[in-house]
Amino acid sequence: MESDLNLIQLDPPRRPLLLDRMFDRATQWGTPACAPASSARAPSPVRRPPVFPLPLPLSGAQSSLGAPSPLAQLFEYAELVPCVLEWFDRPAELAALARVSQAWHGLVRRKLYADIWLVTLFRTLVDRPELRALVKRLDIRFFPLDLAGEARYDLEMAMQCALSQMHNLERVVWTRDRSLTAALFETLVALPRVRALELSGHSARHFDPLLLGGMPALAELRIMMPDAAFRDALVSIVARLAARPPVRRAGEQPDAPAPPPGLCVLDIICRSSPLVDDALLAALAPSLAGLARLTLIGCTRLTHRGVDAVLAAASGLEELNLDATPHSGLHDLSHVPPFVRLRTLSLTFTAAGTEPVPLPAVPLLPPLPELTAFDLTLSGNKRFLPLPTLEFLLASVPAHSLTRVSLLNLVLGTDSLNVLLALPKLAELYVSVNHKRTVLDANVGDALRVLHVNAPEQWGPTIDDLCEIARRAKGIEEIGALNRVYEVHRRWQGDEHVVELARWSKVQVPGYFQVWRA
Repeated sequence: MESDLNLIQLDPPRRPLLLDRMFDRATQWGTPACAPASSARAPSPVRRPPVFPLPLPLSGAQSSLGAPSPLAQLFEYAELVPCVLEWFDRPAELAALARVSQAWHGLVRRKLYADIWLVTLFRTLVDRPELRALVKRLDIRFFPLDLAGEARYDLEMAMQCALSQMHNLERVVWTRDRSLTAALFETLVALPRVRALELSGHSARHFDPLLLGGMPALAELRIMMPDAAFRDALVSIVARLAARPPVRRAGEQPDAPAPPPGLCVLDIICRSSPLVDDALLAALAPSLAGLARLTLIGCTRLTHRGVDAVLAAASGLEELNLDATPHSGLHDLSHVPPFVRLRTLSLTFTAAGTEPVPLPAVPLLPPLPELTAFDLTLSGNKRFLPLPTLEFLLASVPAHSLTRVSLLNLVLGTDSLNVLLALPKLAELYVSVNHKRTVLDANVGDALRVLHVNAPEQWGPTIDDLCEIARRAKGIEEIGALNRVYEVHRRWQGDEHVVELARWSKVQVPGYFQVWRA
């Protein structure tokens, strides 16, 4: 009996679940009655493909029943086929178009597989070797890092097998951290036609960045958050690329001047890193004589001395994107020689205080006779930009030739906004305002193609306001507010011109997210 009693085990005392406290906290998380209610925004309509009526049968037929359609003779006019394909960009549309006929299948398949951004498609490319030569652009921003063991090994082997046969690959984006192994990287750098490469700079224990110097066609390099190992190898990489013999691209005229052998694009994007400094840029400058675009974002130890060394070497620069930190002195570029070929300038600067931005706080620029895109972003909190300060900025650039203007975190009034909208060639405008009335009362003309307005959520334009602006400005194709971007669809319903906004569904990135800002 005693032994049986000793075998009995008592459960530990149960603690109460304290659900009453959980429900009390949930009640406290609710919005207090005094807080302003957020503006209700109706969801945008789902994009529907336009329905076009079928063309009438060919003239001369005895009966319309069974008469041939003009679409049957489309391939007799080869120059019209690319015009038809321009209307299709989504993969689902292209897949449906490829099932129309054998002739359409051959044409559409080239466009469908030219851009690959899904990792799962690598298994299809392994099973269908003839598709590998069609791939021209590869985008790996998403990767199933949760895969492990045999599943991860099988996926990497499939990617390596398919990648090794992509001999026509020209542009690669591989920014998913810890997804690029040493074997995949060696396969990638051995491809003969890769001209543009964007990759994560976290190279330690993953791949050897020095192999980039041996790529035969590399001309555009963008590094996202490089580590110390990548930083130490960068000078050798750029010098080896500059020492290559000139290589002509496919389709170039034989009598055209040969492109410069080194890099024409160098982008270094950091979150907030001290690794990139003036000494590094000074060492890179002699190998960057043919540079056409330079981007330096988030490099906290850079000053004007390092940037000046690169600008002095790259006399043919066409695009410059800089993050002008307070100690860098990059807000004053007036001492730099004139940029005779610069077309795009993006500057992020800071301004102390909370009052409206005064004239001494705005960047000073050198002569820019060919500038067409001007992007200015204030780092930190939003500040009001007075009209005289805006006029001073426009006087320092060729305002009559600007096609894109971006002023972010610089709050504009209606008078200032009307000054920008009056620019004769303006097609894209990205601005910040305090209230939707600023843009609703502005004179938005028909020449504007893209408009994006940033404003506080509770006072900013709703989707109905944006639709009203698009209805008045008949040239707008893309419109948005904050992180919402809409396509503008126009159609005629009888005698009524109907304008609808739909969620962004195109493959290309909206213009607002292509503006550099730190």
